[in-house]
Amino acid sequence: MFGSCGELDGRGYVVVERLFDTAAVGALIGCAQRCLDTTAARRGGVRHVMAQDPELARLVHDDPMRSLVAGLLSDRAVAIGCTVFDKSSRSNWLVPWHQDRAIAVNRRADVAGFGPWSIKGGVHHVEPPADVLDRILIVRVHLDRCDGENGALRVLPGSHRRGVVSRRPAVDPVDCPVGRGGALVMRPLLWHASPKADQPSHRRVVHVGFAGFELPDPLDWYERYPLDVSN
Repeated sequence: MFGSCGELDGRGYVVVERLFDTAAVGALIGCAQRCLDTTAARRGGVRHVMAQDPELARLVHDDPMRSLVAGLLSDRAVAIGCTVFDKSSRSNWLVPWHQDRAIAVNRRADVAGFGPWSIKGGVHHVEPPADVLDRILIVRVHLDRCDGENGALRVLPGSHRRGVVSRRPAVDPVDCPVGRGGALVMRPLLWHASPKADQPSHRRVVHVGFAGFELPDPLDWYERYPLDVSN
């Protein structure tokens, strides 16, 4: 149902056709829209939304998300960040080809292999070594149908296996259409981009990062929500 670790490791991404049912999607839309409506969303996106909306945090950690992440990563994983995006007629933007290299952490500290540093929204971000990024899982839950007309993500399959590289690899791109309630699961180092929508409509995505390991002291994840809420 959720794909396999082999697919994820080989291609760098897996599309899950139906992760959340209609009722769960409706609840997630309500949470996501509250965040978008009550926060000064820059370019259609709001970071660190689980701290703002406990109901969204609960839904994100509910089954079947737990089963997906436990099967592909670890049942001891924690959510390390959550962003809500909405590419719409009011906010229709282009995202160039890139890798997701920065993580949000609790503080700035001199740790070998970590850098450069930046601050986004008042939060410290740092680029960790490639072996750290290789162990992070990103789940993009789609709350609206997403295809070539409204800015579906494009990826370069297998490009994550080249590590941190400064130039886009010569790999043929693949579009990743995802239906309402489905998810795109990917590795941060997978090269990806997003065009402007040809026919702008709501394209709401809940973008969640997960990790099943700790950062070296004194660093810690800026956000930390256990996959198993009993822990």
